Order: sequence, then C-alpha cells, then structure tokens
Amino acid sequence: MSLSKEQLQNFHAFNQRLGFEPAAQSVFPQEVKNGRLILSKDPAKSSVPPKIITIKSLDELKALINAPDTGSDDHIDYLPSLNLAVSKNKSELSKDDRLQLKKIALSYVIGNPDKVGSANIELINKLSFPLTLAAFTAENYTVKSGEILTLKDGVAPNFGTLTVEQGGQIESDGTAYLSCQKLIQQGQVTSGTYTIRCELPAIEPQKAESGTPGTTPTAPGEKGQNGVKCGSHCKTSPTNGGKGTGGGNGGHGHEGLHGSHGPILYCQIANIEGNIAIYAGAQEGQKGGDGGPAGNGGPGGPPGDSPSGCPTAQTGPQGNGGTGGDGNRGGDGGDGAQVYFTYSGSGSVSPFFGHTNGATGGLKGNKGTGIPDGDDGKPGGNGNPGAPPVIKAIPN
Repeated sequence: MSLSKEQLQNFHAFNQRLGFEPAAQSVFPQEVKNGRLILSKDPAKSSVPPKIITIKSLDELKALINAPDTGSDDHIDYLPSLNLAVSKNKSELSKDDRLQLKKIALSYVIGNPDKVGSANIELINKLSFPLTLAAFTAENYTVKSGEILTLKDGVAPNFGTLTVEQGGQIESDGTAYLSCQKLIQQGQVTSGTYTIRCELPAIEPQKAESGTPGTTPTAPGEKGQNGVKCGSHCKTSPTNGGKGTGGGNGGHGHEGLHGSHGPILYCQIANIEGNIAIYAGAQEGQKGGDGGPAGNGGPGGPPGDSPSGCPTAQTGPQGNGGTGGDGNRGGDGGDGAQVYFTYSGSGSVSPFFGHTNGATGGLKGNKGTGIPDGDDGKPGGNGNPGAPPVIKAIPN
C-alpha cells in the first residue's frame, strides 16, 4: 500500500527522531521462525537487529513520541503524585509505586505536562532515565495469517504501512510505542485472535505447590507384656499392645503468586482500514496450593503372649490420625493492560477486555484416619482482583 506524500513525510520524520538515516530500513527476515517475529531490545532474542537509542529525560521521550494534539485530553488520567521522596532508590519502591510512576510518566509524555504534578517528575527522571529504547523501521510489513508480531518491553517500531492478514496478530507484553501511517486489518479477526493483543502470559504452573503429605507410621506400637503362668494358674495376665504412633500432619500449601501488572501500549496511527480489534488483558493470580493430606495413625502394638490359663490380651489401638494441611491463599490478579490508540481513517475500533480475577485458594488437606481421626485442614481464601484493563481509542 503506497503512502500519501504527507504520510511518507511523517514516516521519515519519525525515522529521523529515532536516529535513522533517510533511506534506512531495519532488516526484517524473509521467513518468520515458529510463527513469531519478535522485536526486542535484546539482540539475542530479537528477530530483527535493534537500533538502541538513549533517552535522557521525560522531555526527550515526549519529543520523540510527538503525540498528536487531539483537541481534548479526556482520554488521559492525570493521577495524583505519590508522596515519595526524591532520595528513594528504585529497589525501595513497591510494585504498585513503580506502576503508578509509569502511568504518571505516560500521562506526561502523551498529555499536557502542566497537568502532571511536578512532585514525582524529578523522581521519575532519576529512576527511569537514561532510558534505552529499541527502534525499528519498515516502510511496509505484513503480519501473515497464523503469525504473531511481538512487541517486547521498551520497543519503538515505526511502520509506513502495517498490514495484518486475517488470522495474524500483534502482541505486546511490555511498555511499547507503536507508530505507523497505515494500519490495515484484512478480513475479520478469527476466533481467539485480535489485531492487537496486550497482556502478559499466564503464570506457569497455574497452581502453587501443594503441602507435603503427612507420614503414616508403619512400625506398630509397643508389644504388651507377656503373661506369666505359675503351675496351672495364671500368675500375671498379659497386657494389651500399646497405642500406635500418631499420623503426621499434612503440610500447608504454598501461597499463589500475584499476577504482574499488565503492559502499557501507546499506538499512534495516522490511518486505519478495516475493523481493528484490540484486546487488553491481565495476568491473573496463581491458584493457591492445596493442603497436604494427613497421615493415618500407625498400627497398634501386638498383645503380650498369653500362656494357657491366662486371659487373652488385645492388639493396641491405632494411633491418632494427623491433621490435614491448610490450603493457601490464591494470588491477586494484576492490574489490567492499558492501550492508548490514537487514530484517524475510515476503519473502526472494537475493544475487548480480559478478566483481572484473583485466583482461587487451595483446597483443604484431608484428615488422617485413626483412633480418633484427625481434623481436616482449612481451605485457602481467594486472591483479590486487579484493576480492570483500559482501552482508549482516541480519534484524531
């Protein structure tokens, strides 16, 4: 698809901001291995050699992205500043604090800086800059049916025309900046695919480790004392066998991992054609581990020997059953991905939202049998849901 003169100028202008020579093109492979073309800052993982650029501040990042003036900034959430000291180090920040600062930085880059509280700007510049991005450029690229174009964290690809065939898909699992003059969705998206899918892979394994089973003793309890005969009479009666050893308690299940917060994708598209289906999801928490089953009580001891004329002793009672382990809590769901899609053109945009559920808790560990039986463990609680995903399609 050829570009208009204005679109071609805008394509080359962004290339220039990315540091490419006027006629430069990234080297895309002729064939995509394993159906996935990866754009990454890591040359060892990227299917296309990245051009690494260094951004020294929020203002430089804003100048690079050059977000269009849409006439309104209602699509931008200007979050309140965090009460954090500039002296803080990144390692001292919680995961939620880091996500909040990332959102504040994005609103500064694509919105009105005057509406962004200045209290954390110095902190963001200190913690996040200098920042490296991986730049890529191609005047024409087609995501073929069955293939996936994957945008990793910290990439800034610039396309003239980006075509997604029916059954193809663009995926993003980090903070990425996608620019193209034409984005074309051919045909209808097939079941389970979208033009753009923005989320993190599910946690593997899907369930946290279960508690260890309690042990069941195999050795019997103590043998009873033997009876003693005196002549034809029983001088000392034999005693019953001793009680068996109690079964071991089941171990508690492990807590489910919390889902990571979803990625942020900013798309600046001059012209769309077809129905652009956008999915924003979340990484749900990991299921809590089940409590381990308790061990059964061990066998009672054998009775003491009973000479003739002495009463017969009994085998000892089984040991107590162990207590089942508690199931542990399911992990919290991560906050949903955020997609900001600025566009114009004759096409349409259809948003789809994934769940941010917290995971279910682990099952109780079953009690062990014995005399008496043990107790069941307690089931684990469910994790909390994360914030819902965000898709903001902004006509320009």
